[in-house]
Amino acid sequence: MNSSLPSNSSSNSNSGGNISGGSGTGGGSGTGGSSAGPSGAGNNTSLKVLEAYTRDVGRGIARIDYDTMDSLAVSTGDVVEIRGKRRTTAKCLPLYPSDEGKGIIRIDGLVRNNSGIAIGDTIFIRKIKAVPAEKAIVAPLEAIPPIDERYLADALESVPIIKGDNVMVPYFGGRLTFQVIGVTPANADAVLVTQKTIFHIAEKGETLRGVPQVAYEDIGGLREESYDRHKI
Repeated sequence: MNSSLPSNSSSNSNSGGNISGGSGTGGGSGTGGSSAGPSGAGNNTSLKVLEAYTRDVGRGIARIDYDTMDSLAVSTGDVVEIRGKRRTTAKCLPLYPSDEGKGIIRIDGLVRNNSGIAIGDTIFIRKIKAVPAEKAIVAPLEAIPPIDERYLADALESVPIIKGDNVMVPYFGGRLTFQVIGVTPANADAVLVTQKTIFHIAEKGETLRGVPQVAYEDIGGLREESYDRHKI
């Protein structure tokens, strides 16, 4: 789930939050080594994309190994930019020990969709600064029941988002899918949802791009998380 998307940074994003140009997969070696990456970006590392751990699905998380974290000067919980055909963001956590040294990044189907890539593709990743989101405007990608907009801040708390991202919210055993069509402050590399973030739900059809193709892991994971939330 998740986050979405305007930036005045060197990401060269357009009004929909998508990056222009590039091969789509970053063209990296997938070995986890440092690379010059896309023009204008600093201290990039190229990594091969694998599926997320089940516990991470829908949480806007990217897992990389400790060597990569060190090379990017990233600490646990920092926000990173992921560049494929588009740019998106995620919160960084370390991989499990069994995945160390493989030059991989584990992200869920929603983050992959937001960056326009698939399992096995190569992406570029770099550290960015995320600021607290003051406001976020989202448009539903499907018919939704009446919902308290304040619930979105609770469901997406601590998830980094940018304009153009799709986010999914657990809802009574299922999920609701929205696209972020605006955030404040608008000039940040990314914004982080907090309990104080004010959400506004726009009319269906005001999206910037199409409905995502959601991987099975996303739905399964969100159902699991929704159950956990209600159990707690």
